[in-house]
Amino acid sequence: MKYKSISIFIVLVCISLFAEVKEIETSGSGSTYKLAVSNAVRNAIEQVAGLYMKTESEVNNFNFVKDNILSKSEGFCKSYDILQKKSENGIWSVSIKAIVAESELESELENYGVIIGEIGNPRMLVFYSEDTPKHLKPFSKQAIIRINQFLLDRGFNVSDFDQLEEVMESDSEWNSDLGVPVTKVQELAKKFNADIFVTVAIDEDFDGKKTKKARVITNMFTTTTAKKLGVEIGGSRKVLTKTSITNDLIDEAVASAIPGMMKRAMNKWKNWKNSGKIFIVEFLNLPKGGRTKLQLKRIIKKYSTNYKNTSGTKYEINFKGREVVDLIDAMYDDLENKIYKKEIDFEIVGDIAKIKLAN
Repeated sequence: MKYKSISIFIVLVCISLFAEVKEIETSGSGSTYKLAVSNAVRNAIEQVAGLYMKTESEVNNFNFVKDNILSKSEGFCKSYDILQKKSENGIWSVSIKAIVAESELESELENYGVIIGEIGNPRMLVFYSEDTPKHLKPFSKQAIIRINQFLLDRGFNVSDFDQLEEVMESDSEWNSDLGVPVTKVQELAKKFNADIFVTVAIDEDFDGKKTKKARVITNMFTTTTAKKLGVEIGGSRKVLTKTSITNDLIDEAVASAIPGMMKRAMNKWKNWKNSGKIFIVEFLNLPKGGRTKLQLKRIIKKYSTNYKNTSGTKYEINFKGREVVDLIDAMYDDLENKIYKKEIDFEIVGDIAKIKLAN
């Protein structure tokens, strides 16, 4: 199976191949001198980054790539000189001459672009956790919608939340007052072909007796194995303990949690790019005998970067492909000719495949 066409969003333009640094004059402003300088440095990095990227309208994940690069702006600025500074009506303005590490910036841009492109613009699913107290459950949906909007604004594939709710509401085992177990969210993620799923819980963090914060807790998992990738907790500003949680506080907590959540996702995508995504394949109707098992392992090793026999005839296989059907396509002839020696068929649900003899 061929990969879907993916927008290429890293381009090299007319810049010397031997250039390692670039001198940029720019300006910035802020409520403090330090913030004004920081914004000026950020603007310098953005100018150089813009030379390597297409326009926003043409770039898939443009905002995500830009956000991640600019969050590290000080690391790409090797030095700067202050050309001018002034403070007027409480606002600082500065002009700087910055030396930008152009080659390092180019490498980082390519890294983000290639990763997201090569793994096929991964899909994420965000849904309720079972850990939100009942009186805060109305805020869970707001937090999920905010996270989904962040992802959509940055060009990611996101499972439609309204459709997810419809599916769960048709499930007689689901009680909305109790939340959704991780196993149920994993089922949803498989059904909607998500690569990663995130559960979202809301609670209150009391700092002594006088103040508290709204908290958003995001737990991230791989869909195939439900392996937990980590937890990110975002908090709002402090308010008096007797103050009710508000939509604004939830939005602040979401904004605080998102950077760490996306960093975890990016680390996982880097791993998939380098080592391959994990797919689960079960081989049914295998001929008996140790020789068959040995030959099967040789075939799996041939097409994978790594594998693990989890139980019986079920394997977790690392494969550098977007979908499990790509792995089956790669192994198909060897399985049919060397293992089964008869026509075979397969069933696929999400990232899980079952190989069997054809009827």
